[in-house]
Amino acid sequence: MNARNSTTAIVVAALAAFAIPAHAGIWFKGDATMRQGYWDDLNCWWTWYTYANHATSLSSITDVNIPYGHTVVVTGTTAKCYSLKAFSNEADHPATVRIVAGGTLNVTSGGAEEFGTRHSAYGDAYKYGCLDIQVGATNAGALVVGGTGFGTVTNAGCHSWGGDMKIGRDAGSGGVYVHDGGINTFNYPQNLDVGMDGTGELLVKSGTFAFRWFANGDNVIGYTRIGCGAGGGSGLVQIEDGALFQAGLPYLGGDATTVGDGRIRLRGGTFRVISDFGESRLQDSMWIGAATDGSGAVRDGAYGQVSGWGTVLGRGDNAGSVYARLGNGRIVADGEGVERTLDCSAMWQVTNVLFGAESTRSNGWFAVNKGAVIMPGVNVVLDNGGDAWGFREGTNAVGCCRGLARPDLVNAVFVNVRVPWKAAGKNLGVMLLAGDRSDAHADALDAKYAPLGFWNAGVFDSRTSFTESTRQDIEWAELDFRYDQSKVKDSGNRLAVLRWSGTNGAWKRIARYARQPDDFIVSTGRFTERSDDPVWGIGLFCVAEEMESPFVMVIR
Repeated sequence: MNARNSTTAIVVAALAAFAIPAHAGIWFKGDATMRQGYWDDLNCWWTWYTYANHATSLSSITDVNIPYGHTVVVTGTTAKCYSLKAFSNEADHPATVRIVAGGTLNVTSGGAEEFGTRHSAYGDAYKYGCLDIQVGATNAGALVVGGTGFGTVTNAGCHSWGGDMKIGRDAGSGGVYVHDGGINTFNYPQNLDVGMDGTGELLVKSGTFAFRWFANGDNVIGYTRIGCGAGGGSGLVQIEDGALFQAGLPYLGGDATTVGDGRIRLRGGTFRVISDFGESRLQDSMWIGAATDGSGAVRDGAYGQVSGWGTVLGRGDNAGSVYARLGNGRIVADGEGVERTLDCSAMWQVTNVLFGAESTRSNGWFAVNKGAVIMPGVNVVLDNGGDAWGFREGTNAVGCCRGLARPDLVNAVFVNVRVPWKAAGKNLGVMLLAGDRSDAHADALDAKYAPLGFWNAGVFDSRTSFTESTRQDIEWAELDFRYDQSKVKDSGNRLAVLRWSGTNGAWKRIARYARQPDDFIVSTGRFTERSDDPVWGIGLFCVAEEMESPFVMVIR
């Protein structure tokens, strides 16, 4: 430690017995039986406890120092304590614990770290705290980021704990955890809570944030809960390009006893769901705004959303293992102004927990800002184009419960298709497109059409690879679209179903509805004309509202 830091440490040590630091506090507690005090009270560090089994590894105060008057730096040693709280009354200068290369802070079992918790004894303004784990450093212990105040954690090193992690715990609190190429290891039992009654954000900036849901047989041990509290909290997990967030049994927007606003936003990253109940369970489950009450209705205040672009996967490379329950929530492909894709092809199905297509509901699939989403595919069998994996053979519902004969989520599709015998066992693929994408060809629509949705559909020799090499031909097909009723400008207008011809560079109407259906489902009717698209063997489709031309009478 340099002379400046040594002088600072001595001055602060001298003042600690008489006053609180001007704008920050770092409190430690050695173990459950010890008193709590400031960082420079060596009797508070477990490594300086008098018992022989707490042998000293902290050689001097230079191993834990304060270079700036409000930051504790753990250098090349292991510093142990039972509990830790960091609080400041300045948002721009939070009380900070920084662990540098070679340093380890071990908050032992039963204790916890809290960054962003008000210290009421010194006024509610003392509520800002920060933890900075740098490359080569290690931190261990249960963690609260934004307990009753505002906290931030950055991890570029290694973070391992044996307790819960809570981000945005109490009402009015806020917490941000930034995973920046670090390593996260979890030893059960624990739970990950992002946005309980406060506002929480987990930013997976780079690397892998690996929270695995552990179970012993059917005994649930840990959960991932995002936006799950008493009703006023909100949680966000954001996964940047190239990063991976691995979650166990995720709940977005509430579970059996909680509600809130829970969201996962992909920005080129990968979201992997692992909820392994044992070898006998085939699906990795998740809930998206599906907090229901005793009557089966979605509770007020529950909302969940998966959005952006990137990839959703299940355990390992097991395509088709993620089973999502969708209540008051959405899956939104958002390209943020660039033609990008949200790939959900490896999912098994997304089920509407209400099993209804009421006009007041908008739970389902959406594509905006040049985004596109690949929906979960379904298997094609030889005899009738049905789905051998479904609840009821002979159905091919894509984007909702696979056993339904009528789609019940916004922008879900029912596909009835006949393929040559060689395609038995292949897969249906459906992609929902934002209207501002170049491959949606919205600019070629007649001016009288106001589009409600665009879909690509095809049969492929793959579940997850929709390419020219995996494309299969069809003998005939018929598609039913559950369109987005919120886009309708006038319920009295006719609807049209159109199919794109790449050869002619034009849309062709293949069905018309003089009256808009009450269930918001329209059909192409059966057609045998093969698609000229090099990838999508069934074709590109648009459901559009036919705008009435204004009637003008000219009297001369």
